[in-house]
Amino acid sequence: MVLRTVGIRPVAWVTATALGAVVGYALSLIGGAGSNGGGVGVEPPLALLIVLGAAMGLAMGALMGVAQWLGARRKLTPVRWIAANAIGWAPAMSIIMFAATSVQPGWSLGAIALIGAGAGAAAGLLVGAVTSLTLPNLAMNE
Repeated sequence: MVLRTVGIRPVAWVTATALGAVVGYALSLIGGAGSNGGGVGVEPPLALLIVLGAAMGLAMGALMGVAQWLGARRKLTPVRWIAANAIGWAPAMSIIMFAATSVQPGWSLGAIALIGAGAGAAAGLLVGAVTSLTLPNLAMNE
């Protein structure tokens, strides 16, 4: 509904968002390609993982903001929209990192799914709240 209030076509928006997510996911896989899967037996501190999640969120948010802006470039101010995405994604990725590191060996698939669904919902609500509150204010005047 918010997209329509500022004249953005939902199909273009969803397509651009999906492409941005695929590129971001691919880049995250490339970034982890040199990892040995934790074979050294040392777990990084939780605080470091949360900070790294926020940094990843800033980068992913900026990437998503660029992708979404490309899908609605005639309707949005680019720098402000990209910044709003980065701000929304930073804490969202911290939530996801916290949840991902909370899973312990031996947990049931149901418990893991519940943690994942809860973290995904919380992260999505956070990103959605930040961007949907700023979207009407970022629309360009026609």
